[in-house]
Amino acid sequence: MQSNWPQVIAWIGLSEGGYVNHKNDPGGPTNHGITKRVLEQWRGKKVSIAQMKALTKKEAEDILKARYWDVVRGDDLPSGLDYAVPDYATNSGPGKAIKDLQRSLNDMGAGIKVDSVIGPETMGAINKLDEQQIKELIQLYCERRMRFLRSLKTFKTFGRGWTKRVMGNRTGVQTDDIGVIDRATMLASKYPVPNIPAPQNHGTAKGEPEKPNVIDALQQPEAWGPLGGLLTSLGAMTQGNGPFQWALAALVVAFIAVGVFYAIRTIQNADPT
Repeated sequence: MQSNWPQVIAWIGLSEGGYVNHKNDPGGPTNHGITKRVLEQWRGKKVSIAQMKALTKKEAEDILKARYWDVVRGDDLPSGLDYAVPDYATNSGPGKAIKDLQRSLNDMGAGIKVDSVIGPETMGAINKLDEQQIKELIQLYCERRMRFLRSLKTFKTFGRGWTKRVMGNRTGVQTDDIGVIDRATMLASKYPVPNIPAPQNHGTAKGEPEKPNVIDALQQPEAWGPLGGLLTSLGAMTQGNGPFQWALAALVVAFIAVGVFYAIRTIQNADPT
């Protein structure tokens, strides 16, 4: 919900903490939940470690809203879910967070497409749920998130912090615990915010999301956008029937194949946050 944004961003900020640069963190240098690569994308230029350390909370919150909250449609999600999903997105990427939301909805019988986009189908499935079902969804979602985190090779290093972030000090939902699962469920239950325990920072690193498979990557416009000119050239070259035209066409096809390959590699290796 739009009205929950100030509280959600405050909680995410407490979970993320300030500047960290752990050697085993796949996200690299991070400040206020923003990785160096994301900050460079946001500013459109390279940034130094000094500039990373100088990142203001205000700019970080602007990035978190544009890159995570807005992408997962935080304004439209019901109370509680509007915290669980953006927190997952900040930690492991919006695509992974949305897919696991869709999978959790399917665990409840929604039967929707898992496509990393919160569109009409996904929102329709969410809007059919009553308050009790929203709380059930939050719990399924956080449990699925934990299964993903446990599967990561860096869980041995960062698992304790991740577990405290998502589940708190005890598994399940408690009104006096500090996990995302606890606060999100209390938000959904309309607990007064001052009565909800705040999160603690545990040196949380970025969780690596699943890399897109080839089919997922090919469905993204980044894989095809740069090749439009080559496709146009191919059409023009094949207007003739001579060997020269066909040789040029074959060359263009080869360039297209190489271009698609590297576009897919770029998408698959994109920033995990």
